[in-house]
Amino acid sequence: TMVSHGHYLVGYNVQVSADMDSTIVMGYVVSAKAEDNSQMEDVLSAVQRQSGGLSERVVADRGYGSCANAVAVKAVGIQGFLPSKAPGRKAPFKFGEDGVFRCSAGHEATQSVWTDKRSGSKYLHLRVSQCSNCPLASDCPGKGRQRAMKILDTDAGDEKHACIERCRTAEG
Repeated sequence: TMVSHGHYLVGYNVQVSADMDSTIVMGYVVSAKAEDNSQMEDVLSAVQRQSGGLSERVVADRGYGSCANAVAVKAVGIQGFLPSKAPGRKAPFKFGEDGVFRCSAGHEATQSVWTDKRSGSKYLHLRVSQCSNCPLASDCPGKGRQRAMKILDTDAGDEKHACIERCRTAEG
């Protein structure tokens, strides 16, 4: 599906997985989904079925930079390199070794569960409200007196941000 002159046209989206060294096609998927942000699981399944195995790493473009794709990569034990959809934007929270999300000033984020009524997906909604007097507020992503972020509930380990950080390394 694509938009042309304000109208939706029925079309197909082709996802191709290729070996980076040899450029041999390892698998492909044709779907009617317009976006890439939920197709990694289907692509990995196609590669497994069509080539008989999976690689150790996945490198994808910004269209794949979603929680669902990061979780799909992690679920099959592959190291993902999925760039951020908004490359200049930092996530307001990081998942610490103590199992808690914190802002850059160290404030612990409160968590609540939010369910998308259309998709049925459950998200963690994270929020910090100590921003008005925080000395780091001007450098912090977001605006106003609080910072908020939602992530897929299954992504509590912050895998999406791990995939993004891998892209920023020399290896990425």
